[in-house]
Amino acid sequence: MTATRIEERYLAQNPGSQRLAERARAVSPGGVSQISRDFQPFAPFYARSAGTRKWTVDGQEMIDFCMGHGSLMFGHNHPEILEAMQAQLVLGTHFAGPSEPEVTLAELVCEMIPSADRVRFTGTGSEAVDLALRVARAATGRDVHVRFEGHYHGWHDQGLAALRPPYDAPASHGLPRASSSARVVLPPGDLGALERTLTERDDIACVLLEPAGGMHGTLPTTKQWVAGVRELTRRHGVILVFDEMVTGFRLAPGGYQGLEGIVPDLTTLGKTLFGGLPGSALAGRADLMDQMKAGAPTFVAHFGTWNAFPVACAAGVATLRKLRDGRVQQHINAYGARLRTAMNDVVVRRGVAARVFGAGSHVHFCLKAWPFGDTTEIPVGRHAELSGDPRLARLLRLAMFSEGLDFDFANNISAVHHDDEIDRAVSGFERAVTSMLDERLLGAAS
Repeated sequence: MTATRIEERYLAQNPGSQRLAERARAVSPGGVSQISRDFQPFAPFYARSAGTRKWTVDGQEMIDFCMGHGSLMFGHNHPEILEAMQAQLVLGTHFAGPSEPEVTLAELVCEMIPSADRVRFTGTGSEAVDLALRVARAATGRDVHVRFEGHYHGWHDQGLAALRPPYDAPASHGLPRASSSARVVLPPGDLGALERTLTERDDIACVLLEPAGGMHGTLPTTKQWVAGVRELTRRHGVILVFDEMVTGFRLAPGGYQGLEGIVPDLTTLGKTLFGGLPGSALAGRADLMDQMKAGAPTFVAHFGTWNAFPVACAAGVATLRKLRDGRVQQHINAYGARLRTAMNDVVVRRGVAARVFGAGSHVHFCLKAWPFGDTTEIPVGRHAELSGDPRLARLLRLAMFSEGLDFDFANNISAVHHDDEIDRAVSGFERAVTSMLDERLLGAAS
């Protein structure tokens, strides 16, 4: 296929990244360390970052709206978080035992997250989800969990399923065939389907969901549905698990559950929790969490070399202390709404069949006519209609790169994004849309 002018411009701007990509592909599968970074013709390689900016190896300055996949609430190298990390680095990085930052961070989580009586730290979000499922199975003596189409719960065998249409297709080769028998996948928004499942089956340990919407909120939910899930799980004696990797501390100080007042039994947390460093956690009811205590009658085993990494815990303490009063969340949510509105004004002005959507501090792109008319809610059973052409999404991202903007499918306003960044994002988006229109890549609004 002939290269577009957008691709030609990107190639011309990034010779250093192209050379690094060629080296990387010789030693790493796809030249990357996780599949979402396997970008064609190649991803930009970065040399440094500060605040809202990061610089490629070719010297191009980028305004960052990915923000570490949502983990950098205060941007790159925030001085207070850096100071906390550096202070702990001098004291020690791995004691093979507990440390005070671990205790302080756990206290902050229990203070801020309504469901958190206890906290156990893990190395990654996928580990936290696995632990939640193990805790739920131990508590109930049942083996099966319910999850929903389009909701992401990590890359481990139990969590990796039903991410994109067709939802019944395996998400990866190499998954045990038996793993599918340990889960029931339902359409989001359909309380009737959940009620039938919980009524007809006696082997359901827990229900697992991203409460604010699947895949970083790209498949929005409604409060009515989440409240209905809470009521049904309570009625049937089934544990409810909120995966708040994305929304925890970001949507509000207490995450989705703190904002909406719908409290689960267990919650997985990460990203913001450790101030941009690796780590995650499982939090929840004391009776469930205490199964991990030595000598518990229904003992749940949990290990991990890097659980509660002291430097990450110190960064987390500095971060959560800055998020307790809710002012940061008000700032990022307001700027998220402002950016979505301004980008949609561009869409209307240019007559493009597209919509910019999201909630709170998130910004997502639908590069076709919005399927649901005037409503922002997704009708039950129609969530697959939000899936778009991956080639268009890739070309928009390339065009935005060339404008000095890093936007992905899941974009996150940070506390250090202000008027200048928003204004430059809107003008760069308009130029990117113009480039795509010039090459007849986008459809016209009807």
